[in-house]
Amino acid sequence: MKIIFLSMLLFVGLVSQAFALDHLVISQILYDPVNTETGGEAIELYNPTMRDVNLSGYVVKTKTSATDVVLPNAIIKSKGFYLIGDGGWSTNKDNETYPIADYEDTFTLVNTDGGLALMFNGTIIDAVGWGNSSIIPTGLYEGLPSQYVKEGYVLRRVEPEQDTNNNSVDFIENVAGLRN
Repeated sequence: MKIIFLSMLLFVGLVSQAFALDHLVISQILYDPVNTETGGEAIELYNPTMRDVNLSGYVVKTKTSATDVVLPNAIIKSKGFYLIGDGGWSTNKDNETYPIADYEDTFTLVNTDGGLALMFNGTIIDAVGWGNSSIIPTGLYEGLPSQYVKEGYVLRRVEPEQDTNNNSVDFIENVAGLRN
């Protein structure tokens, strides 16, 4: 009986590792803040891997720029979050209880038919889009784009440890719960 139980535990552990993500993911996007269109947007990254990841070489591509954000030489710890705030985030964020951004850089997220991609050395690592897929450039969404969210809400990944490569499944509208 003990052998069967230990075998089952080993099998479950191997299956869990087989489905574990091996890359950073976009976990939340605040693309339509309430109080401002300049400085109030944010992108939250999550590291679901078992190792720390250096952001050097990563960029965020948006509808308006192939290199809207060039990430610094910084580390996201295993199971940790990294908050990118638009330039002026510290003074223009919708809610003063939102955390301080790990990094601020001026970027543009459109409120309709937009998207963004996290890229490493020219390769798309993760992407999320919202709105009409025929208007969003290729590479700025996966599968089908998510629906729009209400002003002041975020697109939040349903399960941070899961990436089905379909934004309409992976993301939902939610109250901002940004983390750094």
